[in-house]
Amino acid sequence: MRLSVPVVALLAGLLAGAGCAGGERAGRPAGEGQAAPREGPAGAEPPAMSAEDLLRVGKAYNARAESDKAVSVLQQAVARAPGLAEAHFELGLALSRLERVPEATSALEKAHALEPGRAEAALLLGMAYDLQGRAADAVRVYRTALAQNPDHAELLHELGLSLMLLGEPAEGLASLEKARALQPADAALLGDLGYAYLVSGRAGEARAALQEAVDRDPSQPEVIFHLAKACVATGDLGAAAGALEALARLVPDRGAPLLQLGEVLEKQGKRAEARQAVERALALEPGLEAARRWLAAHPARKK
Repeated sequence: MRLSVPVVALLAGLLAGAGCAGGERAGRPAGEGQAAPREGPAGAEPPAMSAEDLLRVGKAYNARAESDKAVSVLQQAVARAPGLAEAHFELGLALSRLERVPEATSALEKAHALEPGRAEAALLLGMAYDLQGRAADAVRVYRTALAQNPDHAELLHELGLSLMLLGEPAEGLASLEKARALQPADAALLGDLGYAYLVSGRAGEARAALQEAVDRDPSQPEVIFHLAKACVATGDLGAAAGALEALARLVPDRGAPLLQLGEVLEKQGKRAEARQAVERALALEPGLEAARRWLAAHPARKK
């Protein structure tokens, strides 16, 4: 579940839409492929770039994931034009890629203050807040942006997760359900909604949402694990075992899925198979003390 999503997880999608609006010139740093400027009088300094020109260069660097260069240029842009919201956003984007979260947060706060309805800035700022344990601040930012973008599925998705973190499951579920209505095929959203149902004691709805999430994207280990838990909660141990076997294949170097599988098999009365699964778990992860304790509590039967 994406209850604490790294800020950089959103960057690939944002960068795809962060291209510059300045045509070819915006697609490369200033001067690249352009005629050299005419020389002025001897000793004269070259004309300073405007904040807008610096922004275009910074966006070009961001689009190529050259984050250090983007930061350097965009810091100049915001110094020259503190009211240029897009420059603060692009600076926060670059700093986020570099995992400089406090600095990114500061830049994104300025972007959000200047343009409260900008969804991309609100998403990055809210995620940065969540990373720092500031879920209440994340909720505030998402709600502010949603006031101008009431049907923005990603904002509703992240708002729902932050509300769950705050211990407000009813509101969180309502937001996630609204997001699902807008993006019914989003596997990550379905996985988060399913987990929210699960922790709210709605195991049947959790199982349905989680199964759909796995059907759409079978490469999400946490979603498969939560599906197994939902299957146990609905009394379907066979389906739970099947989900855990799939999870073990997906992460073959992890022992935890096999330990969970052993526990489910033991509940089914398949003691020999259960012990084999837990022994495999311990072989993969010798430091998995829970597996060691399980084996001690379930000694092999003498032939």
